[in-house]
Amino acid sequence: MGLTVDTDSEAMGDQDVLTEGDSGSGVSVSASFPNATSSQISSVTTLTLSAAAETPAGAGKATSADFSYAPSTANTISFPARSITASGSATLAGLTITDDSVVEGPETFLVNGSSALGDATADTLTIYDNDADIELEVSPSSVDEQAGAQQVTVTARFKGSSSILTTATNVAVTVAGSGGASLGSSCPTSSGQDACTNLTNNQMTVSIPAGATSGTGTFMVTAVVDSVSETGEKLTLSGSASVGGTAVTVESADLPIVDVGTRVDLSLHEATAGEAALAGIAEDGEAQTVRVKATAGAAVTSDTTISVNVGAAGGTATLGTCTGSGQSRSCTSGDYDRGAETVDVTIPSGETSGTADVTITPLSDTVAEGEETVQFTGSAAGFAVFPADLK
Repeated sequence: MGLTVDTDSEAMGDQDVLTEGDSGSGVSVSASFPNATSSQISSVTTLTLSAAAETPAGAGKATSADFSYAPSTANTISFPARSITASGSATLAGLTITDDSVVEGPETFLVNGSSALGDATADTLTIYDNDADIELEVSPSSVDEQAGAQQVTVTARFKGSSSILTTATNVAVTVAGSGGASLGSSCPTSSGQDACTNLTNNQMTVSIPAGATSGTGTFMVTAVVDSVSETGEKLTLSGSASVGGTAVTVESADLPIVDVGTRVDLSLHEATAGEAALAGIAEDGEAQTVRVKATAGAAVTSDTTISVNVGAAGGTATLGTCTGSGQSRSCTSGDYDRGAETVDVTIPSGETSGTADVTITPLSDTVAEGEETVQFTGSAAGFAVFPADLK
């Protein structure tokens, strides 16, 4: 006979979203008894609405610093006696979304309700940032010397919500060599240059259309094949833009230039004889052995150890707060536990790959969440190591 609540943001087109600075008066909340009969509602039932942060806290979840709910009078929804249909809806007057200067991604919190017949099943509202900072992203994540001319897609993305922007935003992007890389302004390159592009003066413009969150552009880059084994070379893309006549921050992006002889890719596999690729693990609280594989672009000339960090900062899943060991180990928060913070993967001399195992335990909870990742990153002197994500 459970109650449910449903929220819709009038200001954002019934999409269950709000922007920093909005108030709850623009949110319409309805309620229903999806599994009840009218005979079960013996008297007038009043549902009192509330708003609360999701637990456990983590990435993508709003905290008390992001919103407040303090209505002068309670927001309620009433059901007449012997009726499973509410006599009306309510707003979340008294809800305030904090307008701060922190650039952050979408964050969610819960809208709930309580009554004499029990608590309602909560609905979720999402807060979008209104700070217009922009980040640049590139695809592919690197270019190889031996690949010839390669197309690179540049994405300029608002880190907050762009729904408040009614005009297009142009981002001026400049490509430059860094980490010791010399970049030519046209192809073919002159002697001693590591790469070249088809851009005039290595500059381009990426436009974010009005009302959109991102825009894309492309250019061609050729990494010059040479006989030097080198790491750390990259192209750096920086940008500038203004919104409403005010300059905004544009975060740069790096595009590594990889010598196949120094490239190592990490991948994750099931710890079986077949070593099948591990697409993901279920949030069931069961420990699973993950086989970490390091694959070099060419056979190594001596034993090479890749130090792998399990759960690097690039992942979206949060590491649990855990104590004890073995059967007595317990975790009070977070998305996963790990058997080790680092694991060494050794590629034997003359080989192209090596493996090592580590235990990952996905922690089960009752929170509805999107896909989360545990990132594995690696390092080894003289090698460019590319990460892998566990979903």
